[in-house]
Amino acid sequence: MHLDRKAVGHIAKAAGARALVLDYRRSPEHKFPAQIEDIEKVYHWLLAKGIRAENIAVTGQSIGGNFAVSLAIELRNKGVAMPAAILSVSGWYDMELKSDTIKSNAKNDKLLTTSILEWFREAWLGGTDKAWNDPRVNLLYADLAGLPPIQAYYGDYELFVGEIREFAKRARDAGVDVGLHSVSQGQHNFILGAGRVPEVDRAIEQMGQWLQSRLSSAKGRAA
Repeated sequence: MHLDRKAVGHIAKAAGARALVLDYRRSPEHKFPAQIEDIEKVYHWLLAKGIRAENIAVTGQSIGGNFAVSLAIELRNKGVAMPAAILSVSGWYDMELKSDTIKSNAKNDKLLTTSILEWFREAWLGGTDKAWNDPRVNLLYADLAGLPPIQAYYGDYELFVGEIREFAKRARDAGVDVGLHSVSQGQHNFILGAGRVPEVDRAIEQMGQWLQSRLSSAKGRAA
């Protein structure tokens, strides 16, 4: 929560919206599905406060990008109204670590390595009954049909480039409205450069305009 709040603040300002930053339970103390449960609980809390689903956008970075999509899948499966939009930044979707860019961008990504990803994966899923290709954790295998519009952003230099592009393709094939955007020479979690890096600020301005358009159009339909 404390790591993400500055970048989220920049996105919220660009979108002209309020933001709620969730301090969900973390691994390895709390394994899957604790995080998804926490996010879903907060979503229902917002609904209970009278905030309509069409006035909510969900965003996350890195594994949070996975969680943002996973929340919508859970809501769809349970017949609960989904948010108006999903913004996924530097999303980690593939727990199998099969993308070619895991290797080809190894010298470019200064934050992530294969060994770090393996450690994170074990911390989250180790000791559970979830395989690395389980669709509840690996969104390259998930049923994406019927999800809200998605904007996916990534940095050219990060390990996840391949799987983010593949996720966007699979979402489009499932009939989802998807936008895919890259930040030139961007590192993993490039969004943390908000307020300091011009390329990041331009991307955030674009994110904000899209979020505003989705929430505004939803309000128009509600009216």
